[in-house]
Amino acid sequence: MAQRRWWYVRYMDDILVLAPTRWKLRAAIMAVNQEMANLRVRQHPDKTTIGRIARGFDFLGYRFSTAGLAVAWQTVERCVARICLLYEQGAAMSRIGDYVRRWVRGWRDSGQQSILYRSVRLRPIQ
Repeated sequence: MAQRRWWYVRYMDDILVLAPTRWKLRAAIMAVNQEMANLRVRQHPDKTTIGRIARGFDFLGYRFSTAGLAVAWQTVERCVARICLLYEQGAAMSRIGDYVRRWVRGWRDSGQQSILYRSVRLRPIQ
């Protein structure tokens, strides 16, 4: 991909391909789709996105945009959903607090503390 001026990042089963022009992106998509077909791997339609970088995109729990790097809103929603589930299952408040502390510590230890506090503003559940 580097020979064709495409940028490629992969983590586990997540793939991100960036190309400088629409035409190079189309060629990259064809190449990736061909390779996935050869490997007999299917893409999940809900997890496949094609678009301009300027519009921003989510990858590995982060939101990349022209405004900078932030925690993806879907990541926060999953955390809140897990907290609600723990509460509904009757978990002790100490267990819920431990979960929240571990979640925040995970973002803090990843070097994204300022990103976490700038981008995550939990709203009350209505």
